[in-house]
Amino acid sequence: MAPPRGSAAYKKQDGTLAISRDGQHVSWTPVTPPGSKPALNFAVSTITSESPRIYSRHRQTIRK
Repeated sequence: MAPPRGSAAYKKQDGTLAISRDGQHVSWTPVTPPGSKPALNFAVSTITSESPRIYSRHRQTIRK
């Protein structure tokens, strides 16, 4: 079975998000020009489900 792929936009460019065959990396490849190499490639182990922290200028507090 082929690894999952899907359409995804990044920085207002259309492209394809794909998982490597070994399931260890995710890559994003722009649609144009045809035959482009992946512009982004990162390890799955670096993906987390944590929400980014937002710093309030007025209260000096951290919210999740």
